[in-house]
Amino acid sequence: MTAGHDGFDEFFRADFARLIAFLVKLGYRSQDAEDAAGEAMASLYANWASVEQPRAWVRLVARRHVLRFARRDVERSAREVLARRSRVAPDERADVVEDVLWLAGILEQLSPQERVVMVLSMDGFTSVEIAAHIGIAPATARSHLHNARKRLKTHPQLADLAAVAERRSAR
Repeated sequence: MTAGHDGFDEFFRADFARLIAFLVKLGYRSQDAEDAAGEAMASLYANWASVEQPRAWVRLVARRHVLRFARRDVERSAREVLARRSRVAPDERADVVEDVLWLAGILEQLSPQERVVMVLSMDGFTSVEIAAHIGIAPATARSHLHNARKRLKTHPQLADLAAVAERRSAR
């Protein structure tokens, strides 16, 4: 270990698994949580000498990393939508991607858990299926959907989207 990094190994051993669990409890996928935790710990190591509160600092940095991963996934999904819609005329493909990215931006106003259940609902999953998929109780899935719909109803262009999601969650 280099000078200035005294205590980092001990901190890493004590907190790495807890950091992953923290991100998973926030609703992120375990693989993304592990990747973000690793990135955050690497950043912490580089800044170890200047960080006064490493537990708080590493959690903040890990959340930023996992959010970056989520944005990357949204962009990848937009590209996949474009690929699946190959029958769309080439001059209309950019509009499809733009629509997906626009919607992703709107959905960012939701909490991560609300966003997950809303997107799954938009893909046609019922609240029971959503609950099974992400490992929560069906009542919790319905609650997240309800809260997400309330937030989305405040956006005038999304009122119809919220209504569709509400009808699907009744299944």
